[in-house]
Amino acid sequence: MGQDTDVHEILVALSRLQDLYADSGTKAAERSIAKVVELLTPHDGKSMETLAVELRAAASSTTAKEAAALPVDETVVERYVQALNAGGTDSQADISRARAF
Repeated sequence: MGQDTDVHEILVALSRLQDLYADSGTKAAERSIAKVVELLTPHDGKSMETLAVELRAAASSTTAKEAAALPVDETVVERYVQALNAGGTDSQADISRARAF
């Protein structure tokens, strides 16, 4: 794949592969290719380089959102661990391990 490859070229090749799998009766492979085609179709006309940049940006945005999740309420965790311990578990819970989750 050269640097100038665009999504359209990939879609054409995948469509040919999908047809070959359909003709040979290989349904699982045909469905897998169809899923990839479905994911790439909205990006038809973009270069692979542009798509890669967009995907990296989206991935780092998702990571930032996950990192900004609500902080753990230590009081709630402690009460929950105490309730589990009071419920008759075999051993006392280590609250420091519970905070790791």
